[in-house]
This record gives sequence, C-alpha cells and structure tokens, in this order.
Amino acid sequence: MNANPCEVCRFQNKQCVNNCMFALLFPSSDLEKFDVVNRIFGLETLTFYLKDLSPMERIDTTRTLYYEAKPCFLNPPKNPSKFLEALLNYPYQKAEEVSKTKKLLASYSRPCVVLALPAPKYTQSKSKPSVLRKRKRKTKSSDESAIRVVEDS
Repeated sequence: MNANPCEVCRFQNKQCVNNCMFALLFPSSDLEKFDVVNRIFGLETLTFYLKDLSPMERIDTTRTLYYEAKPCFLNPPKNPSKFLEALLNYPYQKAEEVSKTKKLLASYSRPCVVLALPAPKYTQSKSKPSVLRKRKRKTKSSDESAIRVVEDS
C-alpha cells in the first residue's frame, strides 16, 4: 500500500496498491493532469485505453490524452467564454505593449535640446478704439491745401 495514493484511487476512494497502473501516471502531486483527462475522457475510457499497453506506452498515451484534453477543457465548444474573454482583452494587451515599446524607444533616443525663447509681452491700450475712425484726406480740388475729414465705416 502506498503512503500517497494516486489521484485515480483518491477519486474512487480506494486504497492505492503497490502495483496500481495509475500510480506512475497520475501521482498525488499532479492533481490537474488527472482532473483534465477525467473530465474530458472519463475514467472508464482512460482505463480501456491503458489496460493492454506496456508501462512505457501508458506514459506516452497518458501524455497524449492530457495534451488533447487540455484545450478542450480550457475552451469547451459549447461555452467558449475563456476564448471570447481572451479576444476581448486582446486590444488592451496590444495597447499596453505599444505603450511599453514607446517608453523603451524614448529611452533609446537622443535627448533633444530645446531653446527656451522669452514669451512675447502683450500690452493693452488704455483707450478703446472707436468704431468709426476719422482720418484726414486730401481732396482733389484745385486748392491742395484744403483738407477735409472723411468718416470710414
């Protein structure tokens, strides 16, 4: 009798014997492996596949069944919620990668020298400009010394 029963014997509430064919395949330290294979294929199918094989073939078959069952376990065909969640998070992950890359590129670029120019000073005039301006023009009269005031609008 083993001190640590294999996961198959623990699942069946049995005592694990020394010549248990599942002891090397599903040790008690590797719960995930048995859980995935059992949920997808079932214990009867697993026993059917492994009963006529040699110990080395059992190890390879168990690995193969695990690698086939894991994608089905993570993304079941009728409930692809994890797959959809990954697709929805994809743009955010890429945006984070772009920002990290920009920061990395900024650290590699040479520092540019920016000359600080003084800001122009604007002053307000105290008098308000009138809407109608009065300006002086020369008239085309014979008397060139005469100046008349014209209002522009």
